[in-house]
Amino acid sequence: MNFVSRFAVAAALGVSVAAVSVSPANAQRNRGGEQEQPQVELSREFREPAAKAQELIAAKKFDEAEAPLAQAEAVAQNDDEKYYANWMRFQVELGRGNDAGVVPALDRLLASPKLPAENAPVLNYERGRRAVLAKDYETALPYLLKAQELGYNQSSLPLLIASSYFQLDKVSEGAAALERAVAAEKAAGNTPPEDWYRLAISKLYNAGDTAGTAKWLLMELDAYPTVENWRRTLLIFRENNQLTNRQKLDLYRLLGAAGALADESEYLSYGDAAFNSGLPWETKAAIDAGRASGIIQTGTADFNELYTRANTAIRNERALSAYESEAASAANGQAAAQTGDAYLASGDYAKAVSMYQMALQKGGVDTNEVNLHLGIAHAKAGDLAGARTSFDAVADGGPISNLAKFWTVWLNHQGSAPAAPAEPAAAPAQ
Repeated sequence: MNFVSRFAVAAALGVSVAAVSVSPANAQRNRGGEQEQPQVELSREFREPAAKAQELIAAKKFDEAEAPLAQAEAVAQNDDEKYYANWMRFQVELGRGNDAGVVPALDRLLASPKLPAENAPVLNYERGRRAVLAKDYETALPYLLKAQELGYNQSSLPLLIASSYFQLDKVSEGAAALERAVAAEKAAGNTPPEDWYRLAISKLYNAGDTAGTAKWLLMELDAYPTVENWRRTLLIFRENNQLTNRQKLDLYRLLGAAGALADESEYLSYGDAAFNSGLPWETKAAIDAGRASGIIQTGTADFNELYTRANTAIRNERALSAYESEAASAANGQAAAQTGDAYLASGDYAKAVSMYQMALQKGGVDTNEVNLHLGIAHAKAGDLAGARTSFDAVADGGPISNLAKFWTVWLNHQGSAPAAPAEPAAAPAQ
């Protein structure tokens, strides 16, 4: 009986084993060619109980298969016999649902010199998966990594690797593995679960990895650009970075653009950031927007005081056209950048774009900050392509770079219709 040809791991694992004859004397040549079947050394003492065990395994009579299998195991001497005995043991324990018996059988199979190369990936995966279930992550990781190295492409593999790394406090390695899982899901046409992003963000944030946290916040936001996520993401980013007053202002601008300013304290912080940056027009606009939304109550003293100060500063301000003339004759672009900021805050986005472009041309300015503000001016004017070009010009590194990337994510979800520019807070004298 050529029982050996039916040896296979359980169908749930999808492993196949090449058919071989019961005796090396029966090695045959393929009629379509000269390739020989692999030769196997199986003694009569082993073949008889093994054949009986395999018949019972095929019939799913796992308990009845125990006696002949135990007999075959007892007489197994060479590598072939031990390999086939272990295959049957693996099938029996798997069929019984006996995890305690499956793991040792897997270990013996993986150590066998007779294990076919095509079966190694799934068996390494299965061994690692079971170790994860047992919370033995130190044991699990080498098997899972080996399965990955051998090309196993089961969709849960990168996630198991990531979980194991995270459980072993190897956060950067876990985030990298989880990023591969995200990429695999996207390649398969699926949307990765939001929990994957939040797991990575939580681990990186708690590990103090500012750059890694920002990267995953961006990834989550691009996949799930809800108002709730905009608010949560940007507030985490604010807490996780030492932002200057101007950078906080840029963050609040984005919160406003995303419709994610949710309470009085945020509107007050927005207004303060604008006022402390010398931009009272934007302070007034922020408070007006908060009142229009019903979030800011008319009688709130802090807002009334700030609103009065902003209006007084606007009345006392010179016409911005005067600053524009001075900027044009200046030796460098600093005055042009400052004038661009004033035009941006007052809602004259076309003038802001012109002044920022002058600032870049003259030089002597923080090009990253000017490009960020130029991108914001383009975005508020509805020029999404121009905004993207400006945001892309912000060099990598630091909070300004990440703010530009957050704005780019916002652009990605604006569609083709241009955003309607906001009305100026107060028409400045020209």
